[in-house]
Amino acid sequence: MVRDRAKWEFLGYNVSAERGGGPEQFVDDALHASLLRTAGKTFEPPRILALLTGDGNSNGGRTTFPECVERALVNGWHVELITWRRSMSNTFSIFEREYANRFRIRFLEDISDY
Repeated sequence: MVRDRAKWEFLGYNVSAERGGGPEQFVDDALHASLLRTAGKTFEPPRILALLTGDGNSNGGRTTFPECVERALVNGWHVELITWRRSMSNTFSIFEREYANRFRIRFLEDISDY
């Protein structure tokens, strides 16, 4: 994990990984908090958010990935969603129509041998 993390950080990515076992409680909440903090900012030139998920669930009434994506789009970001067709929330299809020039869906089935 450390070796892989160093490679991504060398390429300029911010890597957040939680160590340890146990249930994945509130993992999405931590990711949402980090995303919302950054997506609320504007940059020149605009940044790209690459998100690997199709999760659009309500998260128990707490923050959601679609909320994070929409915040980024409203603030001028470009967003690339990488997901499996069968597990993608329909909410992301709406973003594809509403933000056609800045939101792109890439399906893993189209770019993977799996």
